[in-house]
Amino acid sequence: MNNDGGLTALKEQLAVYVSDDELLRRVVVGCRSKRWPRWHHVMETFSVGSTVAGLICARFDLSADEYVPKARKRPIHKPKSSPK
Repeated sequence: MNNDGGLTALKEQLAVYVSDDELLRRVVVGCRSKRWPRWHHVMETFSVGSTVAGLICARFDLSADEYVPKARKRPIHKPKSSPK
């Protein structure tokens, strides 16, 4: 019996829902800033050099030199109460 507190089972379930490539794509697409280009955020996130960061961006057909503004926070809409 594996004594890892169910971590192995959790990892197996995650692999079924989201592949490693999809996780990587989500991180790279989510790198946003008006101050730095995308490659800089990829470089910082994965602790790689600028060349490798640019190649990671290219892997997902994203411009490494693009400045992508952060997404605006949407206001939380409270559901309307139904009339009684």
